[in-house]
Amino acid sequence: MNTHEAHTDLPALIQAGTITIEVIDTATAQLDPNVRSRLDGLDTLTDSIREVGVQEPVRARRGDNGEVYVWDGQRRLLAAREAGVEKMLAVFGLRDHSGSEADRILDQLRTFTREDLNLVDRVKAVEQLTLEGVSVAKIARSTGQSKDDVNAAVKVAKSEVALRAIDTYQLTLDRALYAAEFGDDEDALCAIADADEEELEFIAQQLRDRRELDEYTEALIAKLQAEGKTIASSYNAGVQLWSLTDADVDAEDRPSLDAESHATCPGAIYYLRVWGTEDTGYRLDQLCSSPELHKPRIGTSVARPTAGPVDETDEEREARLDAEKDAQRRERRRVVKYNRMWRSATKLRLQWLSELVNRKKLPADANVFVAFTLTRFRYEAINSEHSSILGKLLGLEGYDERNQAATLVENNPAKAEHVNLAVALSGRENHTSEFSWRQPNKTDEAYLLTLESWGYHLTEVERIAAGYAEPNDDPAPVESSDDEDDEPVED
Repeated sequence: MNTHEAHTDLPALIQAGTITIEVIDTATAQLDPNVRSRLDGLDTLTDSIREVGVQEPVRARRGDNGEVYVWDGQRRLLAAREAGVEKMLAVFGLRDHSGSEADRILDQLRTFTREDLNLVDRVKAVEQLTLEGVSVAKIARSTGQSKDDVNAAVKVAKSEVALRAIDTYQLTLDRALYAAEFGDDEDALCAIADADEEELEFIAQQLRDRRELDEYTEALIAKLQAEGKTIASSYNAGVQLWSLTDADVDAEDRPSLDAESHATCPGAIYYLRVWGTEDTGYRLDQLCSSPELHKPRIGTSVARPTAGPVDETDEEREARLDAEKDAQRRERRRVVKYNRMWRSATKLRLQWLSELVNRKKLPADANVFVAFTLTRFRYEAINSEHSSILGKLLGLEGYDERNQAATLVENNPAKAEHVNLAVALSGRENHTSEFSWRQPNKTDEAYLLTLESWGYHLTEVERIAAGYAEPNDDPAPVESSDDEDDEPVED
């Protein structure tokens, strides 16, 4: 008996006439609203019915005017029609299915297995239940799902992009939830679909950070344009001010153009580089698109190419210089790539650490980590200012996180181990930076390896900082360009 059949004494109910088994006309019987939109395997079922007939009665109810509605057995009814079967058996009275549509949807969600019902249908059914006023808790309880899955289904159902992506990319519910978040960004959808399970959350965070940066850049450009500045799309759109002067050709002093005074030049344009959403996360370089209005400086210091072999031919020299430029571009893109990855990974790492220190049961060797931090790595734990990280880990607000943490222990001494771990983690976390991967050190390596032993998944850039070998990617040749459209790379 299916779980939705609550009756336990069927013979008695049949004898009393509460439940009846009747012959119905397949041509006039109607289908109740059904959450299943696709009927896979209907041809096979039709062939089977042609050969042996309908082996199991459908479940039906009668409408106000006596119409027959099949609420369980949609495929059997349609296959019977296709097979030319005019009559079939139906069971009436198994529960009162003349009730609300929500009741019928709940029955169908309970009855259909996950193989019977595709994800799009299940998501839409959950949404319909919420529109009918059924609570998330009841849906979860009645259908055997978690509340988180029900809430996720409601969000996914509101996104046509996510619903299409489920079929296009064969997404699971958690990935469909990300698809709903990133909307019509086709590149983001492909990244979500292709991501390894353990990297999925990190990929999503990178996409969020990229979107936030793009939105910030657009707003910043609009602000600068409102101030009357012309924003160049390429660094090659103008000449750098240090190479131009307004001094006479025979003047002894030939200073470069000053940005403030050059701002009124008709050729004044600006190239914007953005790498962060804070006030210090961008740089605005002024260029001149009308260098003929000025004079070139004489004796300007220009970076000279490295010297080659004495007997180097012109062709060899050109090839060597091209290779040097290509290597420099590759290194720059490598640094920019991993810097961005580090910033995204840091956000997820802090979130994971916050969940860690708030667990009821801490890692078995948490006290060992604290002891090492207070001894071997005491500088990071004591001499650096990391109270803001401590506040994030413990969920504290304000400017006195350390005192709040102490008060937390005073009020609940059992929290002492959690606070000790949070203090140690905040000190070690504060020591990390983008240089943790660029210049790996034993302090951060030991820290990240400890987190990994506690179940944290190290991303590619964190693995480099933890002492693992860097992936030996073989990127495609870098196109020759002088554009500097990423953040400055400093040693």
